[in-house]
Amino acid sequence: EGNTNSTWVDSVVYNNLEDETLIKDELQKISENRFGVISWNVLAESYASPTSHRHLPKRYQNVVFDPKKRREVLKSVLSKLVEEGDIICLQEVDLHDQVETILKEAEFKGIRTPTIKGGRGVGRVDSCCTYWNHQKWELLDQELIRFDDLATLTESNRQEKSGQGQQKNEKRKVELMTCSLDSNLQGFTVSFLRRNMGIMVKLRHRMDPSKIIVVANAHLFWNPLYDYVKLCQAHYLVKRCKNFAGDEENYPVILCGDLNSKPYGPVHTYLTQGRINAKIYAPWYNNQDQRESKLSNNMEEEKSTDDILKATELVQGLILENMSSVLKTKYMLDFTLNKLCCWLRILGIDAVLETYGEEIERTQKENPVILDRCRQECRTLITISSKLLERKDCPPGAYLVNSKNHTHLEVALVHLIKSHGIILEPKTFLISSQVKDQATKLFIMCLRAGIPFQGPLHLFDFVNVEEERSRALELNVNLESSFQIVHWLQQIDLKCPLQLESSYAMRDKNSSLIGECKPFTNVTHNFVGFLDYVFFDKQQLKLESRLHLPGSFSELNEKHEINGHVLPSDIWPSDHLAVGARFSYQIEGKVEEEDILNSDFMGGITQEDAFKMMQQLTKPRPHPTKCQCGCVPPVLHSLKWQREERQEKLKLKYS
Repeated sequence: EGNTNSTWVDSVVYNNLEDETLIKDELQKISENRFGVISWNVLAESYASPTSHRHLPKRYQNVVFDPKKRREVLKSVLSKLVEEGDIICLQEVDLHDQVETILKEAEFKGIRTPTIKGGRGVGRVDSCCTYWNHQKWELLDQELIRFDDLATLTESNRQEKSGQGQQKNEKRKVELMTCSLDSNLQGFTVSFLRRNMGIMVKLRHRMDPSKIIVVANAHLFWNPLYDYVKLCQAHYLVKRCKNFAGDEENYPVILCGDLNSKPYGPVHTYLTQGRINAKIYAPWYNNQDQRESKLSNNMEEEKSTDDILKATELVQGLILENMSSVLKTKYMLDFTLNKLCCWLRILGIDAVLETYGEEIERTQKENPVILDRCRQECRTLITISSKLLERKDCPPGAYLVNSKNHTHLEVALVHLIKSHGIILEPKTFLISSQVKDQATKLFIMCLRAGIPFQGPLHLFDFVNVEEERSRALELNVNLESSFQIVHWLQQIDLKCPLQLESSYAMRDKNSSLIGECKPFTNVTHNFVGFLDYVFFDKQQLKLESRLHLPGSFSELNEKHEINGHVLPSDIWPSDHLAVGARFSYQIEGKVEEEDILNSDFMGGITQEDAFKMMQQLTKPRPHPTKCQCGCVPPVLHSLKWQREERQEKLKLKYS
């Protein structure tokens, strides 16, 4: 019966944004000028398990966790998608032979990122794969992107210019992760070693050789507590795309993939708005936990509304609302760094010291209470212990003071302040009679190191700033960080070098961006969100149609059964939906902003109307309060879900 009845999968086709009532010849010309791009995280078979994908209906489990049956469903869906797209970008592909066979039968050729051999936490079994219909397109060039290169990317070895350095031995990266503990920024740079990759291709249309496009396919880091990593990955990806497209040729770029980033998040804001204050996402400002906590509390209060769009907008609102408090650094220093802690406090910087009892717990009982305090108080760790940095529970951005240079704390002080982009405020300095001389000495040292300050000099107006600036510190080390990621995260106006538009962008009647026109692309038992995108060069390409996405849980749950909305299912093998768009080339010099509006929202809607329509997409039916239907469950924030799961385990343990 399931094979004969139509399902929501049958509706996954392109929906035109305009009615076409053209004669046959005109339609033929339009068809030749159009091309479709589809992006889909297929869910690696090695990642699909009863542990990772719980609460699936029994008939879903019989397919999802049976490799043979799931591969048949994967083949069916892929065969459908190749009919809709000329270019297919896939993520999390580990069934390389099976996928390649399916696409080869449809006359597609492709390339993929390499897998990495190694044990847990080192290897990677899945790939990003880009395929194209070789009857229509020919490959001109390709380039691999290893996002792990960000951990070592400096001004002197900038790989975004030439693409060199891509074939580094993976053993080198493992060594960097475990052995290079002499760097004071190691706790920060090591957080970029996530084994994420992307790939770019340059394709030329066989029927019209003047038509050349660049397609980038990437899978960014997943963890929501590492927004700064994803933002730097996105910036690096776009810079590489820009250089790959060529400054003179300036070929149109399509950027797609699983970006693991919600609307209004930093990556989405950066790509859609073309700029972002990257500084507020740096790990040493520790604002992520505060935003996650406030978002979780708000969703708990409004869990009856299921207003996903409003919830994601809340994140952006919290960032703007707390801008002044966000840009204040807070530090936690281990017990041996008492002098450095005093200096930071004299300079008006919030710093606290590990207690003697906490040091005993850490050094003798291997109970690093200091790490818990860092998380609870949203502080960045400063330590001389490389063992702390090696721990998985060490908060990101930890600063390592080299024990060999422990006597030169002045160097560590000015380097810390410069690399973290701190702006001093003399009015906040401690100026008691006991420390005023020390405060003056530290302030002059910072001036000579080129550290900026703002506001009046206050009680330090006797200091000749210009004269002290002209006297450089006599040090045998370079205080300027050579890491590109450090410089990027110091920017209050980090610019995107490409003008990109999301294929599912939703705008009001004034063409102001108000989000994505669908509520989700990823649906599991504990997460619902829009994570997958197809961005395009809006100056050179025109959006003609979008691949249909289910717009509500009830559309996914056609049989109205408990948890029937959860993916993967017996008819869809992944927990991600496929996104896609069909494009044509813009008439030179003409950009039609209204063409990016979704057909579902045409007619000059207001932002208020758009919110109401988005709420309607996920509005629960008039069921009882504790409904067992499962079609529209409350969407719990991931942190709240984890907390409730722990509480449930404790109840079972002591019951």
